[in-house]
Amino acid sequence: MTVITDKIQNKTGGPVELGKQVAAKMWANYDGVNATVRDSFNLSSSVDLGSGHTEFNMTSGMSDANYCTNNTCKYLVNAAFGNNTKAEVYGKTAGVVNSITMSSSSGNNIDCQYVYADVLGELAQ
Repeated sequence: MTVITDKIQNKTGGPVELGKQVAAKMWANYDGVNATVRDSFNLSSSVDLGSGHTEFNMTSGMSDANYCTNNTCKYLVNAAFGNNTKAEVYGKTAGVVNSITMSSSSGNNIDCQYVYADVLGELAQ
């Protein structure tokens, strides 16, 4: 059986609870070297803002900017930096997450081949 719908809500019109489960509201698997999205969910676009800076725009925004986001990266497989990189969120709005990736040792911004971002929280109604 297949069910296709745009929205599921409870009897009073609010969001459905998934037995206290929390699902990612947006995620992206991004190639920062080539500025391309490998795969994603609830991502309308990504914008390369310069070395190590990426903007992720959500298709459906969050209720506010007080959501949780995780951001990780890896420079290149078998490269000099290896795992010596870090990713941080440096500003977000209800519909946008900005990511920055850098070398942990030098602090210089670098484009990482593997950037992973996700968002947890409440979607806007």
